[in-house]
Amino acid sequence: MRNLSIKLTDVELGYLAGMIDGEGCINYYKSKSKSSKIGYTFVARLFITNTNLECLLYLQRLFGFGALRERTKQARRKKSWNLDFAPRETRVILEAVQPYLIIKKQQAQLMIEFLKSCVWGRKRGFVLSQSVIDCRHKLFNTMKDLNHRGEVLKISEH
Repeated sequence: MRNLSIKLTDVELGYLAGMIDGEGCINYYKSKSKSSKIGYTFVARLFITNTNLECLLYLQRLFGFGALRERTKQARRKKSWNLDFAPRETRVILEAVQPYLIIKKQQAQLMIEFLKSCVWGRKRGFVLSQSVIDCRHKLFNTMKDLNHRGEVLKISEH
């Protein structure tokens, strides 16, 4: 396993926070899983979507990680791309950028809490405790409420 870290300036962290606040998605969802004892698993997602490929390539070079994917084309829409991050990459990014976030600060806090509960490199047959499962459900429902379309969230003062 590689050691992930990012060393960015305050300006770069502020830029990244703006990209995540404006063009990013911090979320996790349930996915069916035959290997899970409870029948599903939670999947963490952080991605930034933009129509400017150079912007996303710049961010990818800045981190040294992230997967760039072309989004499905839609009629009468500009071509766009996602810069997608794996769960460990997501944790590193969000821990670094969290103080600079405004709109998605709560989602970042929830995602960091969720990722801290993850056990990497589990052996087959590993079972999460009921308290961890309950905690993940609570985080999942809170994240779902925060990300609900059309909701206006109160932004707290710094």
